[in-house]
Amino acid sequence: MNWETIFAEVEDLRVQGRCLHRLTDILVIVLCGLIADCEDFEEIENFANDRQAFLGTFLALPNDIPSHDTARRPR
Repeated sequence: MNWETIFAEVEDLRVQGRCLHRLTDILVIVLCGLIADCEDFEEIENFANDRQAFLGTFLALPNDIPSHDTARRPR
């Protein structure tokens, strides 16, 4: 099973054409950050930046790690 399958039912409500990051990448990063006991989106961004090489082995990350503002934004 892959991340695309796991998050397939999550509706992407963002404006298409204005998104630099894949929704799946954002969701996986946030999930990993929460599992690693990050307490807010800034900590999740720092966690992801510290592990970008590892995360890049199974995420697309077309525009690197999304910022904490991008992860926080609901749409």
